[in-house]
Amino acid sequence: MTPYFLITTAAKFLAGLVVTLGVLILIARLAFSLPEIENRQETQALPPTTEGALAVALASQEEAHEGQTGVAPLQKGADAFAARILLADAAVSSIAILHLA
Repeated sequence: MTPYFLITTAAKFLAGLVVTLGVLILIARLAFSLPEIENRQETQALPPTTEGALAVALASQEEAHEGQTGVAPLQKGADAFAARILLADAAVSSIAILHLA
C-alpha cells in the first residue's frame, strides 16, 4: 500500500461520511420540524422577592452587581443536586434554576 492510496481512501471515506451525515440531518429536519410560533401562550417571570432568607442574604451581592445575572457553574453532579435541594429548601415563592447538561 502506498501513501497515496491511503490518503485517497481516507479522503473518500471522509467525503462519504460527510455526505451521509448531511443527508441524515436533512431527513431529520424534514421529519422533525420546529414547533409553530403562532398561538403560543405568553409567559412572564415573577418579580424577585424581597422577603425570605435568600433575598436578605443576597441583597448586598445584588446591589454590588446591579444589572448582571448570577451564574454559579458546578462541576460535579452531586454539587448541583445539593445546590438544588438547598435552594428549594430556602425558597419562599418560586425557584428559577437553569440546568445545562
